[in-house]
Amino acid sequence: MDGYTQFYCTGNAEDATPFFPMDDRLKFDCDMGHGASGGPMSTPEGQIAGANSHGIDDGAGNIVEPVLYSSAHADNAIDVINRIGTLS
Repeated sequence: MDGYTQFYCTGNAEDATPFFPMDDRLKFDCDMGHGASGGPMSTPEGQIAGANSHGIDDGAGNIVEPVLYSSAHADNAIDVINRIGTLS
């Protein structure tokens, strides 16, 4: 990735509770890896469901599997985004 071209993945996000039982993260099959953090996970209708947070690497920066994880933000994030939109 050169930082000038927009990349994206399409597919289905799934509940990552089996991998992270203490919270409500989403798991998304995507091989973008480093540099995807902060990007949105959205529905086909454009609603944000989460933000890319991290993947799994071997400790040396090599991606172990082509997935991204995110916290599932759902209604809480939408409320924050809508509130920020009302501020000047």
